Amino acid sequence: MYICHGMTPQNVYYTSSQQIHVGVLSPTVDDDDNRCLVDVNSRPRLIECGYAKAKRMKLHWQFSQGGSIQNRKSKRCLELQENSDMEFGFQLVLQKCSGQHWSITNVLRSLES
Repeated sequence: MYICHGMTPQNVYYTSSQQIHVGVLSPTVDDDDNRCLVDVNSRPRLIECGYAKAKRMKLHWQFSQGGSIQNRKSKRCLELQENSDMEFGFQLVLQKCSGQHWSITNVLRSLES
């Protein structure tokens, strides 16, 4: 995903509501700089979170540390696939789960109990 963001730092957040947000860490879900990862016709797309929610798009993901990232409705997994046609040799795809594993580097826990 780093390459797709103009080689600048990119923040990706997995929320307690099982959404994947890309953008700034913000107290508001509808921040204009944030997009949600959505399965659109079997392709990963970044769409404004409020719009995706209003249109009932496939924006909820099942994830556990060291496991796959699977869309809850489509059951397809977010995976990296080799592609020599791409500039850096890989592309992000949604497909039948092949066993790829993902880890979140930094975990922020809610201060509320």
